[in-house]
Amino acid sequence: MISTGSERAGGGNVPKQEGRALLRTTLASAVAILLALTVGLWLYSRDIARKMERQVLQSLQDVAAQNVLVIQREIEGKFQLMKTTAQRFDGENGVTDEFLLARLRSTVELYDMKRMGIAEADGKARTTDGETLDVGTRLYFRQSMTGKTVITDTMVDMVDGLTINVYSTPVYGGGTVKRVLFATYDTEHLRTLLDVPCFSGEGFSYIVDKNGDVVAAPRAGMDNVFAEMGSTGGEEQARAAVAQMRRDFSAGASNSVRYGAGGQERCVYYTPLQINDWYLLTAVPGQVLNERITPVLRVTDLICVLVALVFLLGAGRVVYSQYRAKQQVERLAYVDPLTGGYSAVRFQMLLPQQLAKNPGPAAFAVMDLDNFRMLNDVYGTAAGDDMLRAVWAAWRACLGPEELVTHRTADRFMILLFYRDEGQLRGRLQDFYTHLRAQAKNLDAPVPTPSIGVYPVPRPAPDMEVLYGRAAMARDTVKGNRRRIYAFYSEEMKA
Repeated sequence: MISTGSERAGGGNVPKQEGRALLRTTLASAVAILLALTVGLWLYSRDIARKMERQVLQSLQDVAAQNVLVIQREIEGKFQLMKTTAQRFDGENGVTDEFLLARLRSTVELYDMKRMGIAEADGKARTTDGETLDVGTRLYFRQSMTGKTVITDTMVDMVDGLTINVYSTPVYGGGTVKRVLFATYDTEHLRTLLDVPCFSGEGFSYIVDKNGDVVAAPRAGMDNVFAEMGSTGGEEQARAAVAQMRRDFSAGASNSVRYGAGGQERCVYYTPLQINDWYLLTAVPGQVLNERITPVLRVTDLICVLVALVFLLGAGRVVYSQYRAKQQVERLAYVDPLTGGYSAVRFQMLLPQQLAKNPGPAAFAVMDLDNFRMLNDVYGTAAGDDMLRAVWAAWRACLGPEELVTHRTADRFMILLFYRDEGQLRGRLQDFYTHLRAQAKNLDAPVPTPSIGVYPVPRPAPDMEVLYGRAAMARDTVKGNRRRIYAFYSEEMKA
């Protein structure tokens, strides 16, 4: 009996030990699989984070590229204005300065300048606002006396001590530089070019020179971007970012850096403007980037915890979350937050596609509203925003499915139209004004007069810069003219 019991006990031990070994093996395999899946998903989530960060940075680059084009077009337009004005004075010997200044005063008023002036070869200058200045020591004067057309960095006005930027160009006589024509603008005119909303209003841009000195910024009080970065905390990260930016500035390269600022992380993308030694910096708080990345990471981490039970469901959730996150990023880059229509970046992407699909007559138009700033001042920015939405709605009511309209910045719009003949196109422009009055009839503010410049697009179509510049030339000829709301570009306008 004892022997039998011993056998029974021995016989029972073998299966129990094998069962425990099998259990340990199964558990070890399960843990290994779970660990492998968790690590795999964790690595995948980090990869998603990197890809999403690259997508956000790409949208930041797209915004910066659009701002660069806007600033370059604006400054090149001013250069062309200065050269054209200077050419009119070539050879006018014997004409008094008072006569020339009188002719310049209308230009000052038309282009919202602070003043214009004429400097003789000795640096003595007279201005349209009655000032007599000695600009002989100013760098822009010396450069223009050597034949260059330039714009200055931000400087202090000799007259009132405020910050200004000066455009200058040589005035020739008999083939040599006789004097210098200059125009003074409040630095605000550069700041308005930077007022392009991006990343739901959290992003902003500013212009600096290669030494980091601020030329134009959305807020006052920032003198040097490198000093500003060094005073924000996170010293080691900030020093590394400043060092990288200095190297890139010296090399003329575009790049992006991230650093701590006031307890928050900030991402900055910078690119040369090809004007003087200026760089455009577009910044967005790191929180904005994290808000688009963190939700996906949290979802992925949750999937890692539940992967043993719902791996397929978790994987589907990751894919879906990535898709939604990409949609959010694309919406930030391609949808105008004010009107809900195409952003200027998206418009520029679609423009060549639509022109290629429609080989018939096409026109590129730019439009702004007369006295829109006054409307904002009197009725408030909310009324101004309502008016801009009414403008966009009026254009959409007039356009076909292949045509495009975008709110670019402030009160400026860009439009692509297709038409049968010029008469039909003129009728459509008038129809737009009719639709605008209908759209705005219930608004509190009066309807401003639109100024529309139209450039019939030649085939093959030139680049965006040419399209915009020539339409803008046409628009400027009807600015403030209540009897005409549009003008067509002609080659005489370049004279």
